[in-house]
Amino acid sequence: NGAVSMPCKIANTAVPWKTCCGKSAYTFAAIKEFCKCSFAHELYEIEIDGKMISTKENPCETIMIMIHNGSSTGAGMVVEPYAIMNDGMFNCNILTDTSQ
Repeated sequence: NGAVSMPCKIANTAVPWKTCCGKSAYTFAAIKEFCKCSFAHELYEIEIDGKMISTKENPCETIMIMIHNGSSTGAGMVVEPYAIMNDGMFNCNILTDTSQ
């Protein structure tokens, strides 16, 4: 599993709490980061299977991109319930509309 932007900030914030809180450290870290309102949209160029999904002229504006081949994160949070680990494919979640 891999991620950029928001999940990285949450994982980094969770590090000091992991010894005392275990998996709950990620929940506490997410709450702390959301309360800070510090997530900013970032611009990305995305290429999937040789096809440009977004470009410099038309970038993908997002606070989260996750690429994974399993259904859950290391903390056990389900992010893609239909992902199959041994199907030879990666799943990609991109959070673009954060207005709601």
